[in-house]
Amino acid sequence: YFLNDRRQHVEELITPSLAAGKVVILDRYYFSTMAYQGARVFDPAEIRRKNEAFAPVPDLLLIMDLDVDTSLERIGARGDVANEFEKRENLERCREIFLSLRDESFVRVIDSSVMPSITTGNRLETYVLAGKPGTGHIMINGGAAHLIKAGERVAIMAFALSAEPVVSKNL
Repeated sequence: YFLNDRRQHVEELITPSLAAGKVVILDRYYFSTMAYQGARVFDPAEIRRKNEAFAPVPDLLLIMDLDVDTSLERIGARGDVANEFEKRENLERCREIFLSLRDESFVRVIDSSVMPSITTGNRLETYVLAGKPGTGHIMINGGAAHLIKAGERVAIMAFALSAEPVVSKNL
C-alpha cells in the first residue's frame, strides 16, 4: 500500500509544514492508493485505516470525476495503448471507490468534462500546473496533455466552491 513511503512523506514534509502554519496541497494522497490498489482487489477500507493511523485527514479533498467512456476516449486520442490501470474494468472500479467518498464532509466531487481549445474548438477538462514564473505559461496535466499542442491557446474555466455567494465586479 506504499505505507512506508507515505509515512516518510508525512513525517518529513506534511507534518512539519502543517506545524509551521503552511498550506499543503497534494495531487495524490492515500485516497488514490485506496482507488488504484482497491481496483486490484486490495481492501480500500483497510488501506484507509492503515494510512489514517499516521496520516492527517485533509481539510478538503477534490475528486475530479470523469465518466469512464470519456476517459477511454481521451486515452485513445493520445495515440497509444491503455496501460493496465487504464482498462475499462479498472477505471470503473477506481471511479466507484473515489465516488464512495462523496458523502464525507471534506469531499467535493467536481465534474471534469469541459475545457475549450480556442485553436481547435475541442473541449476537455483537466487541471493545469503553473509554468515558469513570469511567462504566463501553464502546463496541461494528465491525458489532456496529449490533446493540446504546445503554443495552442486555451480558455481556462475555473470553478470554485464557496459557502457564500460570490459576485464578480468584472462582469
